[in-house]
Amino acid sequence: MKRKTKKKAAEKKTKKPTRKRAAKKTPRRRIKKPPELSCCPLDDSVLHVEGEPCPVCDAARLGPALAIEPVDVRPMVQSPPVEVRFTAAERAAGVDWRPGVRIHRPGIYYGVPAEVYRDLAAVNNSSIGPIARSPAHYREALRRPPPGREVFRLGNFLHAGALEPLSLLQRYAVLPDLASDLRRADGTPYDNPRGTAEFRRRVAEFRRVNRDKQIVDRPWLDALLGVAAGLKRNARARDLLTGPDVRFEVVVVWNDRETDLLCKARLDALDLPARRLADLKSTADAGDDAFCRSIADYGYDRQAAFYADAIEALCGDPVQAWIVAAEKEAPFAVRAAPVADATLATGRRKYRRALRTIAACRQADAWPTYPDPAAWELPRYLIDDTPEPLEPDPRSPNPF
Repeated sequence: MKRKTKKKAAEKKTKKPTRKRAAKKTPRRRIKKPPELSCCPLDDSVLHVEGEPCPVCDAARLGPALAIEPVDVRPMVQSPPVEVRFTAAERAAGVDWRPGVRIHRPGIYYGVPAEVYRDLAAVNNSSIGPIARSPAHYREALRRPPPGREVFRLGNFLHAGALEPLSLLQRYAVLPDLASDLRRADGTPYDNPRGTAEFRRRVAEFRRVNRDKQIVDRPWLDALLGVAAGLKRNARARDLLTGPDVRFEVVVVWNDRETDLLCKARLDALDLPARRLADLKSTADAGDDAFCRSIADYGYDRQAAFYADAIEALCGDPVQAWIVAAEKEAPFAVRAAPVADATLATGRRKYRRALRTIAACRQADAWPTYPDPAAWELPRYLIDDTPEPLEPDPRSPNPF
């Protein structure tokens, strides 16, 4: 037993002691303490930031020769513009819009941005068109406006270029010729350069750079230049659109006296001293028959009466409504004339009927669709009411 214990004791002496591995300690993240803020004792509008010099205290310590403008390190808070108020007489005479001018009160306003005009909740000529079908169609058009057609987009482009050249640069970008210099690797031109991947890449890059604008093709710009030249050649159009007192894109807001509905309009051109307004219309055919049909199809008679009555409601004096018809293709013929009294009376009956219907539907909170017809009938001009020929008598020597 003694030998075994001695042997074990000897093994213990020769055996190297094992070191215990210390557990790894994860370092604690130090949370950065935010700097302390305090008011400057020399200027309450300036804050002291811990660890940063104060310009006011440094200026006071260094003397006036090295004075530094105090800097407010507090975040800048932009206060909303103060509402600018005008009297009813001033608004009727016309006021210039600027931030703070609200157009919810009746009046004539110049220079109102298109988005400000669109956001005004009021009845306008474009919105009352669908009510000729039914009140339900009118309300649905207000909820989901129909998508713009290509012909209307071209008309808006020509309208902006002729009346608002500065807005044209802000709203549109003309697509340049991006395919004329495209070549293959050996220098030969492509048969269809617009179908290449490089052309599509260039167009995509142009659209990305001008993503806040509407992209139009070069033919639209050529049409605009032609329309502008045609307007200058026509003496009447030149007088209506370039007079010394002419204002463009005039916003008019008024309350209809009969229905008490708030209405709005955006006039192309208004000359208050001359008591006349003008509306520029692009058309494919400015001839007598063709454009007179366009007046009926697009409701230009209703629009002219709506605009003329708006100015008269605010100013008290009647105005003369003119229409300038400009063709969109060469030779870019332009014709200008006032709207006839009988045509204005027809348009006035149309919009008055529409306003009465809107007011009645709002009051009853009911927007019905079409009423059921008594019977389906052809239009009268398609009905053939000629009498049938009599049966011939075979015994007669001359049956006819």
